[in-house]
Amino acid sequence: MGEFNEAQVAAIKHKKGPMLVLAGAGSGKTTVLTYRIKNLIMNREVNPKNILVLTFTKAAAKEMEERFHGMMPKRNQVTFGTFHSVFLRILVKHGGYSYKNIISPRVQTDIIQRAATELDHYLGSGFQECMDKTKEIILNIELIKNHRIKDVKEISEKELELKNMSADTAWQFYQYYQNYMQQKHMIDFTDMLLLTYNLFKEKSDVLDYYRDLYRYIMVDEYQDTNPIQNDIIMLLAEPRNNLFCVGDDDQSIYGFRGAEPSIMLQFPKEFEHAKVIQLPLNYRCKENIVQASNRLISFNKNRYNKRILAARTENPTDADVIFHAYDKYSEECNYVKNVLLGNDKQAAMIGNVPYGDTACLFRTNRSVEKFAGKLIDSEIPFYSLEPLRNMLDHFVAKQIMAYFEVAMGNEKNLYEIVNRPVRYVEKRYVKPSTTLAQLKSIYANADSNKSYVYENLLKLEEDLHILKELGTPSKMIQYIFSEEGINYKKHLNNCSKIMHMTEEDIDDLKETTNQLYIFFRKYDTMDNLKKGIEQYTRMIQDAYKNQDRVGKVALTTIHSSKGLEYQRVIIFDVNEENLPYRKVDEKTDIEEERRLMYVAITRAKDQVIILYNNKNASQFVSQSQLAKADFKVGDMILHKAFGKGRIVNTDSKYIQIEFPEKNRTMKFNFEYAITKNIIKKL
Repeated sequence: MGEFNEAQVAAIKHKKGPMLVLAGAGSGKTTVLTYRIKNLIMNREVNPKNILVLTFTKAAAKEMEERFHGMMPKRNQVTFGTFHSVFLRILVKHGGYSYKNIISPRVQTDIIQRAATELDHYLGSGFQECMDKTKEIILNIELIKNHRIKDVKEISEKELELKNMSADTAWQFYQYYQNYMQQKHMIDFTDMLLLTYNLFKEKSDVLDYYRDLYRYIMVDEYQDTNPIQNDIIMLLAEPRNNLFCVGDDDQSIYGFRGAEPSIMLQFPKEFEHAKVIQLPLNYRCKENIVQASNRLISFNKNRYNKRILAARTENPTDADVIFHAYDKYSEECNYVKNVLLGNDKQAAMIGNVPYGDTACLFRTNRSVEKFAGKLIDSEIPFYSLEPLRNMLDHFVAKQIMAYFEVAMGNEKNLYEIVNRPVRYVEKRYVKPSTTLAQLKSIYANADSNKSYVYENLLKLEEDLHILKELGTPSKMIQYIFSEEGINYKKHLNNCSKIMHMTEEDIDDLKETTNQLYIFFRKYDTMDNLKKGIEQYTRMIQDAYKNQDRVGKVALTTIHSSKGLEYQRVIIFDVNEENLPYRKVDEKTDIEEERRLMYVAITRAKDQVIILYNNKNASQFVSQSQLAKADFKVGDMILHKAFGKGRIVNTDSKYIQIEFPEKNRTMKFNFEYAITKNIIKKL
């Protein structure tokens, strides 16, 4: 086994009993897993059918199976699969379920939308118009189910981190969803886990059958397990406990799905004689990138104490890790375009990097969509790992288009705009077939206390006439948004207040509205607008659906980039309130956000570019740049409040700085000073 390092050999040769392998980024964990399977079969005479390999994604299971079959093509009895696929087969065989019972994503969405309508009194009238929360609702339901919550009080007691929703609202959706599922005898992915666990607990003969069948269990990406998955693993592994778990606690980033890194940290306590081994070498990233990631993650406390070493120590350059500051989003985008086109001298120091080996990483899917819109106007080819939301499907776009159409004489969409902004036209009169003339007639003869509605309709008629006279989308959109015109922006502000939208939702609404304003401003005729809409829609769809990704820049969230690698990685918006996210808890959630940044950095093989705003740079920027060892006695620093100073002493925890201009010497907690961007090296 000359091609493996000492730690890899120890893991591959492990025969029986519980073992935890701490496999950092680029450490060759898939190779270790496949060669251990081979070693069990060839050298330990283990029957292939007694080996179960569990992964979290179909792609990972397929890759591992293909690698193994490439080494041992005739040994095809090893079970490779995701948690869900393996447990579903068990439910079909022993639980009375069939594949027809599985709910489709489309039906799942339909249930949530139906629930939102029927539970409207919990959310506020017209909530869905302002923000569709289907994805968040489904995630919250999964979280409740994964933690086996019995009533709404438990949500608070277990401190579940619900997405953009109160515990009461999430519980109402959960109850509605579960009742529907039970009535239709349907199951979702979370049910596959819960029902398997219940099956094993209730039917000891079934559990004993699978314990005897799967005598050797291997789990990939163990840091991503949630409590129910881990409970099933522990049930299956007993009494032999031949459990081989591979993962990296520093890459646990799926807390919003119920994953708990504490499960991995508790492994040695779960098994008294468990062996823990670390794969210390990173074969993917250049040394400077490894050092930056080590500096960053060292600020986390709830982790195994380890330090990753770089196997690649060749040709270090100042361009391996680039920190680039900007003042405006437009500057950030222009800088990235120059990097991609090879026009930035520093970034080009590592040589030519093709589009197809470059990834742009973002904290949120919304940010992916935002930058995709910028690239559409350039000649830089790209694809997205995320389904991109077409901003032209947003209710704001539909209402703007409705104004255009009604102004040009097509009144079939009048009902879309007549009360946007609010003109107090009664709902009973607002129908797709209603004309403006009919509404004027109704309110012209109404009681005097309704005369203001008639005045509003006359103003609408005047606005539509002005829009028609303006004639071009670029001029019409300005009138729709202007205070002197329709003042549509004020309507959106009022809408956000009435619907009790979260700060995140409001930001999203503002950004979408701004993008739409810029989009419509580009077109000087309605025909050109129509062509522009068709082109934009086609490019947005192709960016995700088109499988031809050769020679294109990858756009993706950091979460979706996990497990991937690129020659160059560009991380966008490493700013406070974005990365780390604005809602994170100071102590616990901040560690997951730091792990997310760690994952982003370690996707890069040759170069990582970290972009941040000058005014609110993330604490992760300084944490990636500096370690305590970088601050030495005699070094000059700049303090946020006290100005220039000189380091006069350091110890394991504190740093002492003399400020000549202030005629004083002060001691600071180093970690706090760096985390809060209080000091920086000159």
